Amino acid sequence: MRARWFFLPFFLVLQAIAVAAFAEGAGQAAPAAEQNHLPALEIFRLLPATIFDNTLEGLNEDEKERLLDYGKSEYWILLPDSGDSLELISLPFGDTRVFLHACRESGGGTLALIGSRSEDICTLELWRINKGHFSPADAPPEPPVTDFFAKGNKMPKDVQASILFCLDGRGLEAQSVFWNRQGRAHVPVDNEVRYEWNGRHFEKRIRPKDETE
Repeated sequence: MRARWFFLPFFLVLQAIAVAAFAEGAGQAAPAAEQNHLPALEIFRLLPATIFDNTLEGLNEDEKERLLDYGKSEYWILLPDSGDSLELISLPFGDTRVFLHACRESGGGTLALIGSRSEDICTLELWRINKGHFSPADAPPEPPVTDFFAKGNKMPKDVQASILFCLDGRGLEAQSVFWNRQGRAHVPVDNEVRYEWNGRHFEKRIRPKDETE
């Protein structure tokens, strides 16, 4: 508990910065969308609050309106957005983060990625948006577990793996979770597996972890 309260002053400073920045930009008009593209904040405005159903804190429509108006509600703070991405952090300890990325589609429209992260748990939704119409979109194909290991390294024989797609401030990442008969297993991996949007589909990028840390 002491560690959590040590973390609290950081969030008080974070709240002041985010709310001030949000207020400064509140009166500015959003840039004109190109090829039907919607910025992340406008997508958040259109999405129902039920996208927070996978989080412990949750969100109702009144809280969502406060976030849009002031950048802060009772349980969430909305960090200043960069146009095509935004981040929300739960209050007061930052246990949950929600990310939204707006990817431009080459044929017009937007692919929206909405993901939440809480400790080792990730959720992800993808929506294709064109002329105000939302339709579900597919995640990239799940990578083989061998992508996470350098040549010559293998997963232990008594371990099984599941793959999670997780969203963060950098974009979309695949993460490996390992299990054995006793439960969760710790297996060091060599590579980071991420996905980059090229306007039409996701391209997989595999990089050694020591190059990304």
